[in-house]
Amino acid sequence: MNPVWTYKANDTIRDVCISGNSEYIGAASYDKNIYFFDRTGRLLWEYETGGVARDVAISSDGEYIIACSDDKNIYIFDRNGRIVLRYEAKNIVRNVSISSDGGCAVAGSDDKNIYFFDRKGKMWNYETKGWVGRVAVSSNGEYAVAGSVDHNVYFFDRSGRLLWTYKTGSWLETVAISSNGSYVAAGSDDKNIYFFDKNGHLLWKYETINPPVCIKVSSDANYIAVSTEGKIYFFDRTGRSLWQNITGFEAPETKISGNGEIVVAGSRNNQLTVFDRVGRKIWKYDAGSWVETVDITMNGRYCVSGTQDGEIIMFDNSAFFEENVNELRRKTDYLRNMGKNVDESENLLNLSLNAAKNREYTNAMNYLAGCKNLIEKFGAVPIEKCSSCLKKIESEWSICPYCGKRLKI
Repeated sequence: MNPVWTYKANDTIRDVCISGNSEYIGAASYDKNIYFFDRTGRLLWEYETGGVARDVAISSDGEYIIACSDDKNIYIFDRNGRIVLRYEAKNIVRNVSISSDGGCAVAGSDDKNIYFFDRKGKMWNYETKGWVGRVAVSSNGEYAVAGSVDHNVYFFDRSGRLLWTYKTGSWLETVAISSNGSYVAAGSDDKNIYFFDKNGHLLWKYETINPPVCIKVSSDANYIAVSTEGKIYFFDRTGRSLWQNITGFEAPETKISGNGEIVVAGSRNNQLTVFDRVGRKIWKYDAGSWVETVDITMNGRYCVSGTQDGEIIMFDNSAFFEENVNELRRKTDYLRNMGKNVDESENLLNLSLNAAKNREYTNAMNYLAGCKNLIEKFGAVPIEKCSSCLKKIESEWSICPYCGKRLKI
């Protein structure tokens, strides 16, 4: 799988985000900068903060972006890089989240406070008894959740009214909320995943081998993805474990598409891995450095990652299916020329492409697997190679792109 584009910053990428409409990408780096790109990888603007830039989040349409820094400031920018709001907390701000329309945002700070903003300024804050390392706001902006070192999960409505708290066995590593705020998930250093309804009822909890470091839910909370040191977990809303993947390394961040079809995970073995809903690896990429952060669009088509060596890398999941369908079509063409009936295989390839276009990636993988099985029943299909460099080539090429040999007259 090849990236659509890459960009090299001057230091580790601490966080990346991609807008719901797939048009804009934001990044926060240890080089103190906030970066803002369009989908093609063009750097639209960058802003240097007064300290390590820790976190960044973006509205669905890309019109607003919130970021935080070790300079204790919370920044809200518009799409053109103009500062709409700047607020200085009393200590480092570690985590931020923004509503789908960019109308409100939440931040958590080492000064023990949860801060809630609209575009005009701070609406309210709430002081906990410990650092606030993780926050999230519902897409509709009606609810916010926060996790603190004081072991508590806090749940608020938009006005700042504390609706409920829940005390876990240790400090909170991660929190997440469904689009409409109906469900909340949290991961604690006590090695448990907690799942609540919006009334604060604990619906289920699950003990992991190591503390959960990142937890994300699909838009409707039908699916929950969790990463820990050494393993990725995937659950349905009832708490049933659907699949697990052993990474063997810390996976600092895992994200799930809004429809639950795609899970993307970064790991400190330099791997970025994309899974479908049933846990099959769609593709993986060696980033050459620890993958510290990842994000994915709501529809699952695009994903972006940030690495320890400062690289921002953008991918298009549709390209995987197009490449695989083209490769399998080459094989079906060969088999047809050999007198084989490959109508069913070609039908499966068309179904796979259509499913991928509709962002039904699990079905797309099913159709690809079905086609591969049918082709294997016919026997091995020879691989075309350049007679000069012996690299794999495509039948329609007239010149080898690797050694320059002319393939057709």
